[in-house]
Amino acid sequence: MKIILTALLFLLPIFSLSAAEKCDFIKFNKCLSCDSRFAFSVSSEEICTFFCPNREVNYKGSGSAVINYNCVLKECPPEFPYRTDYGSCYKTKQEAEENFYYDHRESKKEEYLKDEYPTAPLAVDDKCPPERPLLYSKRCFSCQAIDDLSISEEECQKCPNRVYRVYPNWGTASCEIPCPPDKPLQRWDGACFSCDEPDVILLKTHCNLEDDCEFCPNRTILYGIGGNVPSVPNCPPDKPLMDNRGFCFPCDTPVAVGVRWNTSLCKRFCPNERHLFLEDCVLNK
Repeated sequence: MKIILTALLFLLPIFSLSAAEKCDFIKFNKCLSCDSRFAFSVSSEEICTFFCPNREVNYKGSGSAVINYNCVLKECPPEFPYRTDYGSCYKTKQEAEENFYYDHRESKKEEYLKDEYPTAPLAVDDKCPPERPLLYSKRCFSCQAIDDLSISEEECQKCPNRVYRVYPNWGTASCEIPCPPDKPLQRWDGACFSCDEPDVILLKTHCNLEDDCEFCPNRTILYGIGGNVPSVPNCPPDKPLMDNRGFCFPCDTPVAVGVRWNTSLCKRFCPNERHLFLEDCVLNK
């Protein structure tokens, strides 16, 4: 079955800006303005205040393993006076209390695929009918079920459209429906997309644990401590360096760029101008 874990849930949304608004940052292939009333997560306090003097950092959502740097307006606009704990500004107190968002919002949520498990019938004497030949957890699944099933290779071979894959780092194996070659990106729910998909795609858990989904050179996977990590279109040529929060930077950016869990990005995008120092990509002296 699919396992959906916490995956870089860096609060608050990314909105496409109108032509009248500034594009001070590019994050997850979307524009952000320093004047945005919404908080956005950055990789360090220095990045927030250096690029946006009108903003400051709070640390809401931080824990023992992760520090959240929420870059927020120092003062909410008069028309949006109510601030959430994470720092976004809203028109009413009720909106501020109700609104919690994630950084990498996907636009295709209404198209999420539904798994069969809730409706799969129970097997009779551990046997399934021909139209639902796959036995898993005492239930019967069709060959077309999008569910990743933890069954034997022999059981999986009952369906020619499925493949049996072993994930050694994860310590598991599953019977899956693979994506076609022209749409190799597989979202956590089983939906397939081309490498040219403009949206952020949250990948299956094995991509994070096995490092086995690097087949789109025009995209960047931001690995994390667990879960369904995002695959993001590469940054533009004038800002090629992506940090661990999905922001894009020029190679000559004077401040340290955080690449925690993604240290290869420093050499990949700025091999001549920058080098890795601990978990930061810094300018060569």
